[in-house]
Amino acid sequence: MSDYSSSQKQKGFKLNILGYLVELSKKLWLILILANLAGLFGTIVGRVTSERKYAADITFIVNTLSDDERAESGAISAQINISQTFKRILTSRTLKTAVKESLNDKYTYGTVSSSITVEVVSGTNVITMKVTTDDANKSYEIANAVVAVYGDVL
Repeated sequence: MSDYSSSQKQKGFKLNILGYLVELSKKLWLILILANLAGLFGTIVGRVTSERKYAADITFIVNTLSDDERAESGAISAQINISQTFKRILTSRTLKTAVKESLNDKYTYGTVSSSITVEVVSGTNVITMKVTTDDANKSYEIANAVVAVYGDVL
């Protein structure tokens, strides 16, 4: 019986893992160089294509009630509707021009206009404004200018 099994041809292939590891270790220097080149390439691409952005956030809450009044559904609904109007004011050409002028034309209208984004938090009376530029001081100055001229524009 043992003669019969030993005379049969084996099918499949034999995997010599130890042999592959030995060959791989001979090429380790090449693998390390390629890994370092890939890392260097990734770093260069990241530095060339990245842009630094700085944002100043301001949150407005629309309130039509005095301190001693209780909020009722009609008043809350009115505040939500007024929030949409304030969003239009904050994104208006009039406000952006006033911001530009209040900064003594330090920044162009295009810079001021493209840096301001305004959103109303859905179903609330909360408005968030974000001023995003490539310079932290620029974002801060524009955001403060919006707050300063906002009352005059209304």
